[in-house]
Amino acid sequence: MVPDSLRTRGVLFAVVFGPPVNLSRALATAIFNAVCDQLSMDLTLKYAAPAPHAPQGSKGEVVLSHQDGRRGLEVRVTSAPDGIRLVINSEWPEETLDEDIAPRADKVAEAVYQLARPEIQKTGGDLVKGAMSTRIRAQVLTPQADAMAFLRQHLVRVPAGWEEATGRKVNLASVRLMLPPRAPGAEAGKGEGSPAPAPACQAAIEVLAEDPRALYLEISESWSDVRPVVTETGQVLPGNFQLTPMELKPSECLGSTHQSLTQLVKTLFQQ
Repeated sequence: MVPDSLRTRGVLFAVVFGPPVNLSRALATAIFNAVCDQLSMDLTLKYAAPAPHAPQGSKGEVVLSHQDGRRGLEVRVTSAPDGIRLVINSEWPEETLDEDIAPRADKVAEAVYQLARPEIQKTGGDLVKGAMSTRIRAQVLTPQADAMAFLRQHLVRVPAGWEEATGRKVNLASVRLMLPPRAPGAEAGKGEGSPAPAPACQAAIEVLAEDPRALYLEISESWSDVRPVVTETGQVLPGNFQLTPMELKPSECLGSTHQSLTQLVKTLFQQ
């Protein structure tokens, strides 16, 4: 069971698509209007014009944001020579992921794709989605209200006498894990045998510095347009790679990452 104290600190989705085009002020305004309409929300617009002579060859940037106390939403569209990057970031959301945050990301992404596609087609190509990534940050109280003691008990071992020898007590710790892709068809919302690509996953488990009673949790997943071949048992075959069209929706990616977070929390608190 997931503890009632689990709180979401942030939810991020990012995708690179292209081919890249200049983000004109007219396109930036169109994106601003479309996203505001889709979300029924007042947003602030910041625009940076293309700077072809800059070191990174910027093709323009659009930043849409909404802030309400510590809660916030930012939509950032950045065009560069290697592609257009869309980042949708929610900070301290009070809404649920399945019913609000993920569908909202779908709406934003589709609005941006629809407006960018005609500009991309003018270059003689069509819109292609590349690498995608997600990150969910959360915090949860430990049963004994002592996160360092919890980590010592389950994940971290400090050598006997080490603290006495150094004269310093360990009061914060961090554990980072790299998890293999789930077997094909194991993604959230996907049936057995689904061809949906399996993401690479990283997890961080730390003592929350601002509240030592709690753990800070971070799950990051990434889907690459070039990925290793994974067997049905989850084994990654070294040196074997395949190309897979990236047609995943933001909600599918976020659903997968939310599933990974839920599994991590359940595993931690079942010990």
